[in-house]
Parts: sequence; C-alpha cells; structure tokens
Amino acid sequence: MKFQNVRALEPTKLRTLGGAAIVHRANTRFSVKQVSDRCFLPGTPLSRIPVWWAPGEPDNANNGEDCLLMLPSGTLADVNCTRVYPYVCYRKKKKNMPALNACGTVDNDYNLDSRTNSCYKFHTTPLIWTRAFVACAREGGYLAIINSELEHQLIRDLYNKSYSSIISGNYNRGAIHLGYKSFEHLSLWMTIHGQTLKEAGFEEWSEGQPNHHDGDQDYVTLLKDDGLLDDTGPNNLLPFICEKDPSSLLAAEDFS
Repeated sequence: MKFQNVRALEPTKLRTLGGAAIVHRANTRFSVKQVSDRCFLPGTPLSRIPVWWAPGEPDNANNGEDCLLMLPSGTLADVNCTRVYPYVCYRKKKKNMPALNACGTVDNDYNLDSRTNSCYKFHTTPLIWTRAFVACAREGGYLAIINSELEHQLIRDLYNKSYSSIISGNYNRGAIHLGYKSFEHLSLWMTIHGQTLKEAGFEEWSEGQPNHHDGDQDYVTLLKDDGLLDDTGPNNLLPFICEKDPSSLLAAEDFS
C-alpha cells in the first residue's frame, strides 16, 4: 500500500461502521499471489467472505504487508503490521452475553462513584507509565486525573483499599501512576487531556517535589504515605488507577 496516496480511516468514522470490523491480521503465509490463503482473525479465509480491494491492492509493498486495513471507501488494503490506526472491536451477539454495567462496560472491576460521576479501576499489576497509559486507553478509560479535593480523597481511599491486593515484587508499592506528564523538561506539567495541574483542580506536591531526579522524571505519581504528588522516571513499575467516563463506550442508540 502506498501511504501517500491513501487516507487511513479517521476516528470520527469509526461508529459509522456498525457491525463491520477492520481486518487486523492476514495469514502468515501472506503473498500477493496467495490471496486465498489470507484469513481474518477467527480463521475464515477471505476467499469465503465478501472482500473489495482498493485499486492496486493488495501489493505487499516491500514484501512486508501482512495486515489489512479498511479505508473510508469500505475497500481493503494490505499494510505493514507496525503501522498505527484507529480500530473497531467486534463481538458476535450471543445468548447470555454479559450486560453493560453502570460504567458502560462489561468489566466489573470498574465502579461508578456518584460523587464525581466517573468510574475507577485499580490495576494491581505494575507497569511503566507509558504501558499503564495504553492499558487504560484499551479499556475506554485513561490514567486517573484528580479534579478536586473530593476526588483526591476518593482516589486515596481506593488506593488504601486495594493496597493489599497489589502483586508483590521488586518494585515500589508506595506510589501509583496518574494521568500527568512533564513537557519541556519540567517546565510544564500537564494532564494527558492538556490541562495544567491548576486547571485540572489539584496541584499539591510532596515536600521537595518535583525534583526531576537524574534528569528524566517526566511522569507523575501519587504517594501512598502523604497522598501528594511526586515525579517519577519512565522505567518505574507502579500500580495505577484507570478512570472512565460511564458513556465513553456507549453508542448513540444506547441513549435512546
């Protein structure tokens, strides 16, 4: 696929696809001459389902295009599997499927708090900040952001309640990742939503922090002991809290 000639699927178009899904991965025996060997993830050969290729596709450019992409036109193109695009998840409707909970998800580890109208999930498996960011995004949420003193206390309470469940290991259990990051090397701390800490509603740092220790502490944690903010490095494994808007995974028809 020649990327300069084709527009990728835009996020605003995702909900218009309905039951259709982007084909994520082709069969490992991929070859332009072996169209019948390509499969989508459940294992059905593409030769058995309706497929409309974009002009000139598939071309297996540089012999490295093993994944398929749906374009805005509804046609398919083969792409390199390392490319990043929006995507659609599809689950076939079955009897006795789990119902969406108050947080708009089937993940019952998310719990709605009526005081903030947000849902929270404590992840007991430690990750580095960037991995934690992705983990929350995959669930339709984001790394928790403190928007008020009330929410600060709520998150502290959840932390204390979940502390004994944190997986043991050689890492610091005394802090959790939050959804803040430093830009321009400490001169500008912002939330992942683009607000300053003051604009977000909470900017209380632990004594002597942030200190940008070793010159690479560009991420923010909440300390268990004093409940205040601290800066941390990119390789620090910590538990974390994901926050989610209850409506973030619901389609328009769910509100009708």
